[in-house]
Amino acid sequence: MGADAATAKPRPSDVFFGGKNRAVPLALPRAPGCVSTSIRELGQPFVAGVYPMLLDETCFFLAVDFDKSGWLEDSTAFIETCRRMDLSAALERSRSGRGGHAWLFFEEAVPAALARKLGCYILTETMERRPDIGFDSYDRFFPNQDTLPHGGFGNLIALPLQKHRRGDGNSVFLDDHGIPHHASSSTTTASRITINGPSFQRYGVFDADISKMSCAKPSNEAVSSA
Repeated sequence: MGADAATAKPRPSDVFFGGKNRAVPLALPRAPGCVSTSIRELGQPFVAGVYPMLLDETCFFLAVDFDKSGWLEDSTAFIETCRRMDLSAALERSRSGRGGHAWLFFEEAVPAALARKLGCYILTETMERRPDIGFDSYDRFFPNQDTLPHGGFGNLIALPLQKHRRGDGNSVFLDDHGIPHHASSSTTTASRITINGPSFQRYGVFDADISKMSCAKPSNEAVSSA
């Protein structure tokens, strides 16, 4: 691999790769063909991930992490609340198969604080609608902070559709019955959300009282290993 790729200063929107020992990820420049060439040169299994937050503290997606035994029921209830709010979301089974991520994609870059506020609002609405399930499996949001931590990029999340996990039915998007979508259609299960859309205005997300919302506490930088 060229020296430029190995020593380039990483940016939050770069794609990162980590080996089996979970060492410091490698940032790859986004030049045409660079990623495919670098993958071949790695010559070993790897995990591709991305830092959700950009340098201006905005993001293009919100991912909600669910773990523990009740993850499928909890995440499905979360997705159902999104639909009730006319917000498109996609559910991915994690790489381990023991958890999942609910993904919301935005049409334009939105402040990370606003994206997390939206996630808190949906969680609160879901818990009020389904008090029976408890939501013990909810872990955190990606991005995990409202602002960039000093000297860092926040939390790294593994991207969906990791080749070495798809054969086990993991790292794939699921339908309403928890069955994996066909690979060719799995990226079309969620449309992008605009912050100027009617759902934000209709449900008062901008003015929502966040004092009762169950937001994740910021944590140290980490890769989601679920």
